[in-house]
Parts: sequence; structure tokens; C-alpha cells
Amino acid sequence: MKHDATASTTAMEAEIAAVIATLVAAGEKLRALTHGEVDTVAGPEGRAYLLHDAQAFLREREVARNVAILNSLPANIALLDSAGVIVSVNEAWRGFAAANQLHAPGAALGQNYLAICDQAVGADSAESASAAQAIRSVLSGTETLATLEYPCHSPTEQRWFLMSVTAVDREAPRGAVVMHLDISERRRAELALAALSLETERRERILDTTFSSMSDFAYMFDRDGRFLFANQPLLDVWGMQIDQVVGREFHEIGYPFDLAERLNRQVMQVYANGENVTDVTDFVRRDGTLGHYEYILSPVLAPD
Repeated sequence: MKHDATASTTAMEAEIAAVIATLVAAGEKLRALTHGEVDTVAGPEGRAYLLHDAQAFLREREVARNVAILNSLPANIALLDSAGVIVSVNEAWRGFAAANQLHAPGAALGQNYLAICDQAVGADSAESASAAQAIRSVLSGTETLATLEYPCHSPTEQRWFLMSVTAVDREAPRGAVVMHLDISERRRAELALAALSLETERRERILDTTFSSMSDFAYMFDRDGRFLFANQPLLDVWGMQIDQVVGREFHEIGYPFDLAERLNRQVMQVYANGENVTDVTDFVRRDGTLGHYEYILSPVLAPD
């Protein structure tokens, strides 16, 4: 009898496990088919097999997981409904709104984001109008993604943000996710690079004007012996344009092989020793006449 009872218990546990597996599979299938909108499933006798509480628990757990993910992101994120009303925001959005006194308590929850943008006045009105246009293009289904870079300076620092608007449902837009990402560091780097480029261009113009006003020949080389610059009197002697010279070595612009090798060795000597090299050589002009010149190769020194 003991053996029979044990066998019966084992069989019952197996049957229960099989039923549970079937229910779990059925529940997952129902959620997939109904997008989680079914509260109960009843048999012919009216008995409920899938309870609302269990399904609600699953939905709440999924929502909690998604909220945790959104709150972990550094971007300011808001969810808009199809009319542009803010229905949800993440912690970064709340923190930014509170720190900058942008909204009333609640971080603009329940307010229409489009109306906020449309009512903007002053220096930020143009960016607000562009933001509203981007949001409307997504909510109307014209675009599934719209982006906009805009300045948002504070009294103490210059800031820039990237706004992206993404449709909640690409097939039939039912709302949009609006995300503002701080790109101030990148923009400051871009502005610094642009300022450096302008300063470099200004110095190059000064250098070119100074050297081109000289009657003597002047040129510059990189560490591989390639031309970086040649002034106009030298270009006139060669009968060449500057773009035919820059990036090339002596032999590539027509210097005799022996002379090109000697000049290249001397350029490398200047780089190696950091000292001037002075020499004299003959050259043939474009018109075939012979010329002689003394040249001095000098290092261009920097702090390093």
C-alpha cells in the first residue's frame, strides 16, 4: 500500500506539473494574441481560468521594469499622448524641470507640450516653434522620428540639447516619446575646434602674406620632407601653383635626383639635430637659364 501511495503521489505531481505548464503556455499565448487586454478566460460552465489580478500583476511588473530603465537614463524623457499631452516623465525630466524652474509642480504632467511650445516668447520662441513642428510631424504620422538641436543656456553656463521625437506606434501613431539629451560637451568641443581653425587660418594668411612679400625664396617641410608651403617668388620661378607643390617631395616637382636626395638628407638633419644647415647649389630655371642660390634650412621650434 505504501508503494502504491507513493506511485499515486508521483503520478499526481506529474499531472499537476503538466497542467501548470499548459496554463503558463496558454497564458503567454493569450497575452500575445490579446496584447495583455484580457481580464479573464472562462469555460462553458462560466468558471474563470485566467484571473485579472494575476494579469495585472504581470503588467505592473513590466511597467515597473520599464520605469526603472527610463529613470536610469541620463536623458530627459516624456511620453505624450496623441494630442501632445504629457502623460509620463522620467526622473531626469523631473530633476531638470525642478533645477531650472521650467514647470509647475508635477513637471508639466497633464499639460499639452505643443501648447507650451506654441506659447513660448522671446529668444527661445524660434526653437520652440521648431520643436512643436517636429512633435506634430510625428504625431500626425508624417515622420516616425524627428530630431532637433537647440541652445538652452543658463545664467551660469552655455548648454545645448538634442531633442528626438519617436512615434509610440509606427503603424498608427498613438503618441510620442520626447527625449532631450545634453550635448553641451560636444558642442563646446565643436566651437573650440572652429575657433582654433579660424585662428590657424588667420595665422596662415599672415605667414603667406609675410613670406610672399619677400624677394627671397621661402618654403616649409614636414617631418617626411614633403612641402608644406612655398612662397610666391619661388612658385613663380618653378612656374607652378601651390597645390602642385604641397604634399610632394623635391624629386616629385622636378628636382634632379642627386640634388633632391641631398636636400632631403639635410631636412632630416635639421629635424634630428635642431640646428641650421647652410649650403649653396645651382638650379635651372624654367626658361633654361642657370641660377645659383644659398639656402638655409632652419628648425621651426615648438614647446615640445
